[in-house]
Amino acid sequence: MIRYIKMKKMEIEIKLALYGYVLGVLHEKKEIMGLGRKLYETLKESSPEDIKESFIHAIAELAHEQAIQEKMDEKVE
Repeated sequence: MIRYIKMKKMEIEIKLALYGYVLGVLHEKKEIMGLGRKLYETLKESSPEDIKESFIHAIAELAHEQAIQEKMDEKVE
């Protein structure tokens, strides 16, 4: 009887872990879908060329900022 109780306890723990994981995945899926919806709403009236230029500009800014930061780090060392 004790073995049966231990087995049921482990079964419940496994179910709780599985259900927790599934709920986490569903929550992330909702967040991703919300982000996609917002992105679509923002860009639906933009032309592909405008989107491409904005994307390239943003990448160039990030690369420039990173280069400046690396130079600053080299000077500190």
